[in-house]
Amino acid sequence: MLAVAWANGQLVHEDVLKIRKYLDGTLRMNDQDLQAFNLYQEYAIEPMERRRLARRFAHTYNTVADRKEVCLMIDSLAPKKGQNLTKTMAIQEIKEALVEDQINLIKKVKFKLTRTPFPAKISDLGREVYLEEYTRNPLLFRLKVRFGDSFTALKVSHRKAEKLSLEMSLISLVIYADQILLPEELVLITDYLKNTCGLSDEQAETFITMALCRECSPQQISQFCQRYTELSSFDERQQLYLMLGKLAQVDHHVTKGEEHILENIAKGLDIASGVRRSVLGAAPETAEA
Repeated sequence: MLAVAWANGQLVHEDVLKIRKYLDGTLRMNDQDLQAFNLYQEYAIEPMERRRLARRFAHTYNTVADRKEVCLMIDSLAPKKGQNLTKTMAIQEIKEALVEDQINLIKKVKFKLTRTPFPAKISDLGREVYLEEYTRNPLLFRLKVRFGDSFTALKVSHRKAEKLSLEMSLISLVIYADQILLPEELVLITDYLKNTCGLSDEQAETFITMALCRECSPQQISQFCQRYTELSSFDERQQLYLMLGKLAQVDHHVTKGEEHILENIAKGLDIASGVRRSVLGAAPETAEA
């Protein structure tokens, strides 16, 4: 479905909402499902991958009911007649790919009966093989997509890129806990990256932009903290947590949502109780999220 939505090279918000509503209602998506959805939503799906996805769907879900259901949903994304030929062709292409395996089955039987070896099919693993890596650290994955594994253009080591991506993941969860991003928060984050982490203006802008994509989930806090603990010192974890506290207090009150995120991060980073109290007790008031 997202492959159809990407047919013109860019997503239409209405299509994404329609697909998300359908998946939430039909599949009741869990956190891993949501990460898979984000992986296909964030990066354009080219025609070759679109055909491969249709073939994989047909191979995995081979009942008439399954194929009929997905065809009906794809048809709902179709543009008005004559308005978008590219999208219309993409829909038709997917429908044809859904029955391609049936044609291949006939070919297999024919080759078997004539004792002719069936040609080996080239395996295209596609982006699904990266789902675990994407789920483990979405920001680092985004950096790899943009800069490559070595991060040469970004002028940081792989270890530092991973460490910073984990910090920014935790930062993004705090700043979006109250659903509001304030200019003062951006100033705090920029100062932290430049003065504490030693990044240039351009590097800081890159990491901030990545964090603002909102690809992280509160359910990932534990795994983020576990890996960050392996990469950082005790003092660095304390310093990061104090900065997260400043972000939550920038509007002079800590919401319930921010408090919940901060408490989970404190547990994951094994922050001292005194530091926790200084962060959660410093704000004048605690408000509902």
